[in-house]
Amino acid sequence: MAFFIRNTLRAICAGAVLVAVDASAQQLTYASPQLHAVLDRLERQDAEIQSLRDELHRQRLAPLQSVGHAPNGNGGPPGPDGAFDGPPPPWTKVDLKSKSVRVGGRIFLDHMMFSQDPGHPIADQENRTRFDTARIKVEGDIWENVDYRIQLDFGGSLSGSEDRPTFKDVYITVKELPYVGAVRSGHFKEPVSLDQLTSSRFITFMERSLADTFAPGRNVGVMAYDTLGCSEDVSWFFGTFHSEIGDAPPDEREDSADWTATARLAWLPYFDEPSEGRYLVHVGGSYRYAAYGDDTVRYRVQPELATPSRFLDVTLAADQVNLFNAETALVWGPFSVQSEYFLAEVDTLVGPTATYTGAYAYVSYFLTGENRGYSRSAKAFDRVDVFTPFFHVNTCDGTCTGWGAWELAARWSYIDLVDGVALDAGTEGRLEHFTFGVNWYLNNYTRLMFNYVHSILDEADGDEGEADLFGVRFQVDF
Repeated sequence: MAFFIRNTLRAICAGAVLVAVDASAQQLTYASPQLHAVLDRLERQDAEIQSLRDELHRQRLAPLQSVGHAPNGNGGPPGPDGAFDGPPPPWTKVDLKSKSVRVGGRIFLDHMMFSQDPGHPIADQENRTRFDTARIKVEGDIWENVDYRIQLDFGGSLSGSEDRPTFKDVYITVKELPYVGAVRSGHFKEPVSLDQLTSSRFITFMERSLADTFAPGRNVGVMAYDTLGCSEDVSWFFGTFHSEIGDAPPDEREDSADWTATARLAWLPYFDEPSEGRYLVHVGGSYRYAAYGDDTVRYRVQPELATPSRFLDVTLAADQVNLFNAETALVWGPFSVQSEYFLAEVDTLVGPTATYTGAYAYVSYFLTGENRGYSRSAKAFDRVDVFTPFFHVNTCDGTCTGWGAWELAARWSYIDLVDGVALDAGTEGRLEHFTFGVNWYLNNYTRLMFNYVHSILDEADGDEGEADLFGVRFQVDF
């Protein structure tokens, strides 16, 4: 009986399997035309993809063919017999003819008013309206490791005597170099001073501090710069420049010594990566040795709203200067602090070494919550990212307004040009300023600046006086 039951169950299972197989075969036979169509379409797509890959590969190798190489099918580097073996080298992936051109510029329109004590040593300054800056620049990249910039300024000079246009940044940079990182050659800023290396588009006040008198600004030279290791936290800059070429079109004609050696080291002890620098600490310093072929060193000091008259003007018979600079800054959300100190040791030809100093410190705060932008590669401040650009429009639901960004700032600065050294011309003295500013950023590229400066002048011969200066700037860059 058990034998009969076991055989019966086996027969039932075998029949079920046969029925299932037969049903699957019928379904597969029915779906076979659709399956073949899908497979054919996939094969055609594979062939098209392979054809596109071959065409892209031929285009990448075109520069090699133009210089006499004849690649074989696999496109690898040439072997001893001229054939190409292995995969294509990485440098064949670059278009050797690639280049870019970008046009930009900036416009600063200033109006300034002055009020001085009746006995002020400097002649009465008249109110003035002028285009402080009107610049056009062309910049871009050539291949992947060369960039260039040509920048000319057509703005009016303070004295009206300078040739126009004047050179600003005119240079070529070769990047991605071993050991030295990048090398720049041309007319550009020497690596001295955080305030000087921050573009005038991004500085907090209309003019830089009194201590900026010591910063060399732009000269013709060559500079290497890079970061230490893979981190962007520490950067170094080293260059050599002519010491007496200004912003007029450079044309150096001198046989005697006229050169500088300039170095800067900047470090970010703290940089908040998630917020892209909304919280950071910056410290740095620079040193500059300068030799002067004409044996003349001159320091001319303007107040922090530019006037045609110099409040201090010191000229010394000297052949070299050692300049030391220390810089620090903190950005903590909308709040920021920045400060620098300068020490200049002038080796005079008729007497002891003259020692001059200058410094500034300021604080700023964004009422609307923004923060100062920062460039990790340049180790200098950058563009402010406005949360809500300014606009004022009428809609069906009423008036809609964006307020832009609002920033308050206060600065103290001084410069001391008193050392008792015999002068060829000019006047020694001390100048101290208290500056208050309000900046309204309509958007990332447009702002209005309002500055009030209280100036205290104390000349070495005992003359002194105070002045009040007020300025407004309309600024746009593109």
